[in-house]
Amino acid sequence: MPCWTVQTMSVEFQAKHKDLLEKAILKLGWQLKYIDNGKSIVVGEPSTSFTIDLANKKATILSSQQSQLNRLKQAYSQQAVQKVAQLNKWQMRASANNPMKGVLIRS
Repeated sequence: MPCWTVQTMSVEFQAKHKDLLEKAILKLGWQLKYIDNGKSIVVGEPSTSFTIDLANKKATILSSQQSQLNRLKQAYSQQAVQKVAQLNKWQMRASANNPMKGVLIRS
């Protein structure tokens, strides 16, 4: 019997816009690689990558990778807000205290 186990989990990951997801991954400085004819992607730093099944909207991660997935979700949300701001001709200004927070200003 092994003295250690590896636990993986499937987490719901709803990214409707592949282009925003790609921007978020690259903004984090991570690598991305499409597999299964573009139905899935492998993302992350080379030693700690995980898989996102775009068709089923699930990410398969180790329990220790939850913080990485959360960072990706935040980066994706930030890209979505920036796109909406751009479409509505709003300006987005980052907060001085927290770069993940910002203010939208109608021009």
